[in-house]
Amino acid sequence: MVQETGWICPKCGQFNALTHVCAGCGMRPGRVPEATEPLQQRVHEDKIARVLNLIAHPPNFRIRPIEGDLAGDFNAWFDGGAIHIDTGSKRYFFTDQTKVWVSATASWLWIQIKFPGGEQVDIRQVKGPEQRKGR
Repeated sequence: MVQETGWICPKCGQFNALTHVCAGCGMRPGRVPEATEPLQQRVHEDKIARVLNLIAHPPNFRIRPIEGDLAGDFNAWFDGGAIHIDTGSKRYFFTDQTKVWVSATASWLWIQIKFPGGEQVDIRQVKGPEQRKGR
């Protein structure tokens, strides 16, 4: 695996690669700090993929809890978590304390994942298929 190198802006926290100007806030730090080894703030893709797979295919999905399931105001359960369905969104709660919010009524994909260590990842679709003229 290729390790990205770059620097994290001390002002806004933006990771910057191959530049001497912060892409997040425009700060010019002067001497570019040494690359963060490893980039400890970055959430690894495997962790995101695991969560996305679980919300796409909740294992042993059920509408009634069984012994050992999370207790609370939930509409459905699965091995390792539960789902609360609101008007327009779904909230997933995992036994490892990960929480996921999925906008169900938005025209575009919009998912927010909060991990127990405080990391937050937002996944947002920014473009859809081009509309065809005359259709």
